[in-house]
Amino acid sequence: MADLPDYMRIDEALSHTDSDFNGAAAHGLLCGMVVAKREVELGSWLLKVLAECDSADASVKQAGVAVADLFEVTLSQLNDCTAGFYVFLPDDDSQGLLQRTSALGSWLRAFSLGLVEGGLKQETELPDDTADLLRDFQEFARLELITSDEVDEGREIGRAHV
Repeated sequence: MADLPDYMRIDEALSHTDSDFNGAAAHGLLCGMVVAKREVELGSWLLKVLAECDSADASVKQAGVAVADLFEVTLSQLNDCTAGFYVFLPDDDSQGLLQRTSALGSWLRAFSLGLVEGGLKQETELPDDTADLLRDFQEFARLELITSDEVDEGREIGRAHV
């Protein structure tokens, strides 16, 4: 089985477009759509990831090619019950904890969106453990991140009170 493509390459390609998705969010959307719908076509997923983009723009075309790799590898992982599944996030070496946590939040929010885009309805009866997991995903996705600037500001306020 092929490895997931390089996160920074995909994220960079998407950042040069008008897409609302980063690499993690694009992957989360795809995973949610596949879980809800089972079969997802590359074109329908790309239309959602690159929805606000000018398809004639060279950077949009490059992003489409880059994320097509992600699509193929992800489907391969999800369809092979013996293979491991990996959430598409920046690796430990390339990004700090805040960036990785932010990417995880993006993945979780997009996964929920993918479930809806894939046809999962609010009233759908789910096994208890699945419903609990989805609620947990939604709670984790809502967590607010404290940026390093806010941490520094908090230290300054703390010092001022001492």
